[in-house]
Amino acid sequence: MQTRDSEKSYIRVLSCLTAFLFREKRNYILPLPADIVEGITLFRNIPPPSQFPPPYFQHGYNDYAIKLSELLISMWTRVWDPCMGNSIGDPTICFIVLSCIQHDNSWAQAKDITPILARMLYILRAVFLYNIHFNSASACVHERHSAIKTWLDSDQDSTFHSVCSLQQLASSVAYTQLSLPQVYWNNEENTEFVWDGSKISLELFQEFSQDLLRRVQKIFMEKVFLGVKWRISGHISDSLTNTRPGYSFMNDPRNDQQIDRRAFLNAIMDSPNLRDEFFTGLSADGTPIFNKVRAKDWLRDYSKALLYLMTGGHVLAGSPS
Repeated sequence: MQTRDSEKSYIRVLSCLTAFLFREKRNYILPLPADIVEGITLFRNIPPPSQFPPPYFQHGYNDYAIKLSELLISMWTRVWDPCMGNSIGDPTICFIVLSCIQHDNSWAQAKDITPILARMLYILRAVFLYNIHFNSASACVHERHSAIKTWLDSDQDSTFHSVCSLQQLASSVAYTQLSLPQVYWNNEENTEFVWDGSKISLELFQEFSQDLLRRVQKIFMEKVFLGVKWRISGHISDSLTNTRPGYSFMNDPRNDQQIDRRAFLNAIMDSPNLRDEFFTGLSADGTPIFNKVRAKDWLRDYSKALLYLMTGGHVLAGSPS
């Protein structure tokens, strides 16, 4: 599963690759076979879908995407040799190399190249998978897979093999390459340092932690508990060695006698002001009707309280040596 931001980064790389193929190169020489040139010319003349992203998958987008995937597949299912004017040959590798040139014409560091290569590998797999499922050249998915699977073999001389090799090389260099320090201390006592251009002292960490705890207490007492003073008496069982997913002291059977799950709701019902604030009346069967707007506000405050609480746990719990 990919996050929305990571999906955008993959889309950006694929968009740049297609733009590199379709646009005029000016002084850059990129010799391409006649069938690739013909495919690019034909694709330029295809009107794109009127709406991006399409409102649904089959809304004129499918044919457009299949044509593009077929062009990319034809480019990735052949062996590329260096030629006159281009010592690399493979246009995908040419694109990766050009992507590694920075604005000042210097080469990017290895640690900055590995993300490009990782995204390109993901794009290669995704386009091959898309082509297997939606290409109409063969009615059988297994036949379409058999026809191109050798080009996704890291031992086969192919674009995929070249990108894999570059990724391994760049990762190896990135792990062994020394980088400039990101933090440096300002004094001999090591109580003040500069990070990301900002001056930070250890006293600020203490003040931040104290302020965080004050915020946690304030928002829990005033916004979550709504000023209701109640507490759970007795011992609460909480197993720190239980690794079962979803375990919580709230559902530990040993706490059934200690935890009244309706205590907070009963406290709201017993307060006339809170009852009028959170409920609008009773249904026909006598069930209270929640004030949805107020309930959403309470959930928002509860989420904020949990955010502060988890941040406090992360900041105050320390770290392994």
